[in-house]
Amino acid sequence: MTATVTLVVAPTGRIVPSHRHAIATRSSASPSTSAASTGASPADPLSDSIRKIEKFGTPFAVTSSTTRYRPEPGIAPDGGALYSNTTKDVDYAKLCARWPRVEDDELFRCQRTVNRCERLSANELVVRWETTFVPEKLRWLHDLGEAWPGVDIELYDILDKMGELSRFRWRSLFQLFWNTATTGTMRLPAAKIESTSRLRFEGGAEWGADDDTTVRQTAMTLATHDETIDLVRCVNDGAVKNRRICRDLLEYLDCRKPPNTSLEAWDNQITDCVRWAEVPGMGMFDVDGLEDEGDRARFYGDATAVLAFMTVVFLVFGVGIGQWYFKGLEHERMMAAMLETGAF
Repeated sequence: MTATVTLVVAPTGRIVPSHRHAIATRSSASPSTSAASTGASPADPLSDSIRKIEKFGTPFAVTSSTTRYRPEPGIAPDGGALYSNTTKDVDYAKLCARWPRVEDDELFRCQRTVNRCERLSANELVVRWETTFVPEKLRWLHDLGEAWPGVDIELYDILDKMGELSRFRWRSLFQLFWNTATTGTMRLPAAKIESTSRLRFEGGAEWGADDDTTVRQTAMTLATHDETIDLVRCVNDGAVKNRRICRDLLEYLDCRKPPNTSLEAWDNQITDCVRWAEVPGMGMFDVDGLEDEGDRARFYGDATAVLAFMTVVFLVFGVGIGQWYFKGLEHERMMAAMLETGAF
């Protein structure tokens, strides 16, 4: 009897990276025996979609023109989603091509990573993924760090501080430069947006009508994609007190503007669905130092520290410029004396 080798991909709860190796098993059945008669399962129809998602770091790597996409379902005042491509008859494949490109163009140092891709059922996947970038307001610091000789830039997220009030401190900026100069590393807080996508597919392997030994493999098509963004729920639940994190979320949502939608309409939709104005410091008249006595005291303390620091800077530079100026005058006096005595 001639033995054959059959490659079988073992189904697991956690999806391993796309470069995983198939497990080889030995079968004693003849080559004409089908997979069904030997007890082996047909090829995993979702394996190709999993590989694409993990390779590109986003569930938008799997495209279909007929997919229904809904970010934040049930969040709108009318019970709908933040957006739905079916209401405006927008091709989902165009959204998949548009949004990653816009993020790469508008979000500085944008990176997408899949942290987990798990199978819920034979035709469902749940993808846990994140997008990180340098906020626009910190880009000048990042550029400064790159231009600073001998300095490396280290990015870290501040999601663990979402419940803390955020206030600008000159003292913190001075401490950043001091640590950078003494350690050679500039640590900058990057934006981090964590999302969960639930993908449901249609199609798959089907048994033949005549007997149970014939398997017809059909392609799996993405039918629905429902996405939730962690920070949206946290903002609406009142868990976010840090305005810096709230601004990171709004900067990210700006890049998710759907096609054929004006900026004003998208801003209004975000305002209706995300209660970002309730985050401390995000209101129109929220100004540092005007909230309470403690804030004003810290604000004035920072202002005093800045004035003292700038005074030292001006004194140092002033002394240097003064020395340079007086040396120039001394040089000119010596030149004039040499011309008068004929020594030149």
